[in-house]
Amino acid sequence: MKNQSEANLKESGMKMVEDEFMPFMDTFYALSSDDGTERTFAASSLLQHIFFTKGDDNDIDSIIKDGLYAMKRLITGLCSGRGSARQGYASCLSSFLRLSFTLCPKSEIIPTKTANPDSQKDKWITLFMKFASKNGKDISTEGSENLRQPSPSVSCGEYVRSQLLCFTTNSSSTDSNKPKKGIKGIEERDQNFGLLFGLLAVIRSGILCEENSELIEHYIKDILNLYESKDWMREPAARALMELFSTIHLISTAKVLNGSLSHFFDAHKHKSKIDDSIFSSWTAEKIAVYLHLQNLFHESSISIPQVFQTPILTKTTLTNGQSSIVIILRNTSRVVHPRCHLVWNTIWSYLTESASEFKKNGPKKSKKGADTKNSCYKLKSNLPFGNESAEDILNLLIHQVILSSLLGVTPRVYEEKTHGNGNYSEIHNSSSNATNERRALALSLIEQVSSFQLSASTLENIVLQPEMLRILFINTLQSNCMSSSKKNQSGKTHTLQPLAHHILRKVVESLVLNTEYDTEESQFGKRLAVIKALVKCDPSFDSLTKTNTISVLLGLDYLSETEAKKWSKDSSCSAALDVLHENYISFLEESIIQDKEEKQSSKIIEVLFQFAKRILRQSNEKKQ
Repeated sequence: MKNQSEANLKESGMKMVEDEFMPFMDTFYALSSDDGTERTFAASSLLQHIFFTKGDDNDIDSIIKDGLYAMKRLITGLCSGRGSARQGYASCLSSFLRLSFTLCPKSEIIPTKTANPDSQKDKWITLFMKFASKNGKDISTEGSENLRQPSPSVSCGEYVRSQLLCFTTNSSSTDSNKPKKGIKGIEERDQNFGLLFGLLAVIRSGILCEENSELIEHYIKDILNLYESKDWMREPAARALMELFSTIHLISTAKVLNGSLSHFFDAHKHKSKIDDSIFSSWTAEKIAVYLHLQNLFHESSISIPQVFQTPILTKTTLTNGQSSIVIILRNTSRVVHPRCHLVWNTIWSYLTESASEFKKNGPKKSKKGADTKNSCYKLKSNLPFGNESAEDILNLLIHQVILSSLLGVTPRVYEEKTHGNGNYSEIHNSSSNATNERRALALSLIEQVSSFQLSASTLENIVLQPEMLRILFINTLQSNCMSSSKKNQSGKTHTLQPLAHHILRKVVESLVLNTEYDTEESQFGKRLAVIKALVKCDPSFDSLTKTNTISVLLGLDYLSETEAKKWSKDSSCSAALDVLHENYISFLEESIIQDKEEKQSSKIIEVLFQFAKRILRQSNEKKQ
């Protein structure tokens, strides 16, 4: 196989000689390889052959014929379940369409005597359509279906759609919702996913950006038909729909909202705004698409149609007894770790915004929507719709969805307390009976929320609730330590232990290592807030979980040798740690005083004693 650097396609033109690439017919087999490098090389070789061929021996008609053959093979390959065929064929089809709609043939491959004067002006896709219209029966291999011959009035975008539906729906009809006859089980599944990957390839190629809203609505209807076809197609179809809206212009989006999407959201039944009572009949995927649309319009100067301006995340919808939205969000636990349901990523996007402008060295420049290691988000000051703040909604999601619904915590006494950023409810006396799937989702959500740039008070009082920490970490990590249990004598650990360890470490790393957007003062303030939350859960948190979580946050232990060297050389960090230790001791002392029933006092005194011993030992080691 050629070097990977040779396999990278340059859209501006290829300057490599043709014998450095894979033979044209071999590329189709290599596109289904599980090796990503081989798929990339095969795709670049195919595109080189069609769009960047050099030399005088090539006739324009033969290249167009190869191009049409390649389009058919790329589309039909989307329905193959072999290897990584869908990934390879879909990514290649996306590049194929992008080049077809943007490039014209080079002059050296068009014979002077036979060339049509307009050939050098037409895009490749136009030439494909003209050739297919004249020679449709001669462009496919023997014994296989022909590409559909386009009518003169069909646009390029509609032509691509007709080919996609023709070869992925087992029908010559352009209606993707037409019942499929003669296929069952795995064949229908392959065709559904083939059509989905094809639609995503069209979206990612960028060819719909310049198309009219009528054609875009046709593509939307195809996605909605997939959404309605099977329950397991709902989430990927909703993801495709959201990606389409992020690609096209919002003016086109506003037009289609009054068309097929109006029926999708049942908005046609409402004259002014959607009534929040209708949300109970929605799915998690509809909620995700609805929030995504509201977020897109909020970030632009274009107004969303009035009927879609009803906020869906409010105090009313999240606290109305057995709220339907809460139940809908709880049921997303069926999507298990390491992936959360699409709706959660959309909710966080709705509640947060980029915090890169708060970086000390100035604003960070990155592609919109790029997910980089340095990405950081903070709660929005103003939500797109509704009167509640982002912190209010986060508070409700933590209490109503994670604590109450996912973890089964049934609060008996709610005591309203006020802190710097608003109100929160403190839970006393509770019981829990949560499944592993629900606890896995709760762990993943806590990991995501903890990565946001939250204030110290929000971390301590809203996100890291003591009862939540006990159920998710102490009970989980402690489960294999009970020697009297017959189930644990075999040495088996709890199913969620690796996940709990991973997320606990991620929370610590976000505070200790990722300090790019924090001042020194806020960084140690957040450390102290997390330490307080862990101690409130149980003063012996580290010993119960068999971790060094609190020790690392206090700077007594380190995650790596690099971190240890950094702290030992930085005098300002040592001074900040001293302040952190003083505040920690003050917190422990206050906790002892406030513990009038003396339920935790003995544990806190033991923790304080062990902390003093560690500090004294480290001090003596430094002197030596």
